[in-house]
Amino acid sequence: FRTEGIVLSCLKLGEADKIITLYTLQQGKIQGVAKGARRFKNRFGSTLEPLTHGVFHLFGKEGRSLHRLDRVDSIHSFQSLREDLDSLSCAAFMIDLLKNLTPPEESHAVIFRLVLASFQGLSQKRREGKPRRSDAVSEKEKLPVHQGIMDYYQFRLLCLSGYQPRLECCIRCGQIPKQRRLAVSPPLGGVLCGLCMGRSHAEVPISGAAVAFLRQTLRVSPSLVGRYVLSDKVREEVRYFLKEYTQFILGKELRPLRFMDKTGTERADPRTDLPFERRKNSSAADIGVTRVD
Repeated sequence: FRTEGIVLSCLKLGEADKIITLYTLQQGKIQGVAKGARRFKNRFGSTLEPLTHGVFHLFGKEGRSLHRLDRVDSIHSFQSLREDLDSLSCAAFMIDLLKNLTPPEESHAVIFRLVLASFQGLSQKRREGKPRRSDAVSEKEKLPVHQGIMDYYQFRLLCLSGYQPRLECCIRCGQIPKQRRLAVSPPLGGVLCGLCMGRSHAEVPISGAAVAFLRQTLRVSPSLVGRYVLSDKVREEVRYFLKEYTQFILGKELRPLRFMDKTGTERADPRTDLPFERRKNSSAADIGVTRVD
């Protein structure tokens, strides 16, 4: 069979082969063996690199989860994302979250289009953000664009995977929250109004503006995310909520998030208004997307 898909990761198999994990349009998350892919001369070339979008030709038997990959027709390599540390970190986080939230061999066309559109958005912003001699763009100016796409992707994927929090009304009293300061309870799965918040240590503080932005992300495409202008405080509240909510659902913190924290992507805690620890000297191997030769 043939299917459109995206390479998520690859692992060594034996002395010459690779196991490729794909997220495909028709089959969902699947794995395939690429025979001879690690040899110096092989028919796959660079088409098995993580992030590659293409049409994959596979052979498989019913009841077996591991297919044989015959050939790949590359559509887009997203090479520009692999050449920029910020873009690669964001893409690595997207892949890790996708692998943790989606079950194997369960197709979801909307999720596939979300992944592809998010990669395209990162790639486009990367091209627009390349510094020129006359108009250099600093890393600090580019970062919010990457963050916006990543936050959009994270929240949308959580919702599409069945973990959409209830944000329209208070999860306890059922009233529409009208206070400026609210909270979200990951265990309860929804927002708490100003009167019902403060009863549990598991609550994540958040403002009404941040809740409104999260609701709005369910109605727009990734290409429009960059048009939203958020204050630094609201942006950090959104990111802190997404981090805590995702960690509660998965029961762990994803590796690429730890890497981004160490390399300078600040994640302020709204309860203290202090940034998390930042360390400049980090290994690129911590990102989580590895290339297997």
